Amino acid sequence: MHKKKKELFLFYLFVVIASFLVYLLKAELYLTILFYFILPSIYLSFRLKVNKLKIFLFSLYVGIPFGAFIDFFMTKTNGWEVVRTFIPNYKIFGYVTIVNIIWMIAYVYFVLIFYEYFFEKHKKEKTLNNWTKYLIAFSTILLASIPFIYYYANYLFLNYFYLIVGLFISIIPPVFFAIKLHSYLLIRKAFFTSLFFMFLSFMYEIVALKLNIWRFIDPEQFIGHVNIFSVSFPIEELIFWIMLSSFCGILIYDVFDENIKV
Repeated sequence: MHKKKKELFLFYLFVVIASFLVYLLKAELYLTILFYFILPSIYLSFRLKVNKLKIFLFSLYVGIPFGAFIDFFMTKTNGWEVVRTFIPNYKIFGYVTIVNIIWMIAYVYFVLIFYEYFFEKHKKEKTLNNWTKYLIAFSTILLASIPFIYYYANYLFLNYFYLIVGLFISIIPPVFFAIKLHSYLLIRKAFFTSLFFMFLSFMYEIVALKLNIWRFIDPEQFIGHVNIFSVSFPIEELIFWIMLSSFCGILIYDVFDENIKV
C-alpha cells in the first residue's frame, strides 16, 4: 500500500510534467491523448495483472457510441470544435470526428484501469456481468440512431445540449446506482479516484485551450463560462467533465462488475 501511495504521487507529478511537455512541444490533439491517457494506461496495464480485458471491452462499449453521439450534437450545435490534429480531421456524417471517439475510449480506459489498480483488490480475473447485455443493446441503439439523426439534423437542433446530456449521464444514473448499491466504500473509492482526474482534466483543459487544440464556439449554447489563466471554458465543462465524469463513470462501471447485484 505504501508503494502505491508513492506511485499515486508520481502520477500527479506525471500530469504536471506531461502538461509542460505538451505546451512546450505545441502538441496537437493526438499527441495530447498519448501523453495524458495512453502512456499512463500502458504503465498501469503492465502493473495490473487482471481485469484488463474487462476494462477494455467496457471502454469500447461506452467510448464508441457515447463519443460519437455526444460529438455529433456538440459539433452540430456549434458547441465545440477540434482545431489542431496532425491527421486530417475526417468527420463521419459531417459531424462526428474520429479523434474524439479515440479520445473517449482512451479516457474511459485510463479512468477505469487507474481505479482498478489503485483502489480495488484483485484476487482473480473478473468479467462483466449479465447487465452488460443491456449496456450493449443501449450502446448499439445509440450508435444506430446517428444516421437517423443526421437525416433529420435540421429538425433536431438542441440548445444547451451539453447541459442536457450532462445532467442525464453525470447525475441521474450515478445517483440511482449509488442508492441501489448501498456502498459507502465504493463511493469513497470513486471519490478519491476522481480527485486525480479532476487535477488531470483541469490541467489538460488549460493547456489545450492555450494551444488552441479545441475550442468552444457559440457562447449561447452554455449557461456560463469560467475564466481562468487567460482562457475561458463553459461551466458545463467544469462540472460534467472536470469534476464529475470520472466519479460517475466509476459508479456506472461497477454495476457491470460480476459481484454487484442491483
